[in-house]
Amino acid sequence: MGCLDGLPPYAVGLVLVLGSAAAFSVMSLFVHILSNSFGAFTIASVRFVIQSICACAWMYVTKPTNGWLGHRDNRWPLIGRGVFGFLGMTCYYFSLAHLPLGDATAVMFTNPAMTAVLAYFLLGESFGIADGLAMFLCFVGVIFIARPSSIFGEAAS
Repeated sequence: MGCLDGLPPYAVGLVLVLGSAAAFSVMSLFVHILSNSFGAFTIASVRFVIQSICACAWMYVTKPTNGWLGHRDNRWPLIGRGVFGFLGMTCYYFSLAHLPLGDATAVMFTNPAMTAVLAYFLLGESFGIADGLAMFLCFVGVIFIARPSSIFGEAAS
């Protein structure tokens, strides 16, 4: 990783996740700005094309051992991840076009809570009282940040 070589693995992960958060914040800002001129589906499609070109270039250079579509056993989950990833990002882009940037971003951060519930039902992962409390607090936080007029009245808008 070059400049990250001397760091312990957790520090490398922390640096990378902070970089990811910064990149997603800038991306959200650009989507919000572009939504005045382009539809969310157009913006998502351009992102998909650029991401595909970058991914193909990366795979061409690194030459994946299981081919470009991965191991045969993983193809359907990989296709599902691509479809739901595209749908999720397109919905997020639509939300950035119709909501204030802070509200759309706050609602997006309910993602970990929803993932935990899906993992409980679909993968049989544990979900305890602490997880439920954290999820509840997550949703309460989103409500206080977004301040929907249906709860806080018209003055909150």
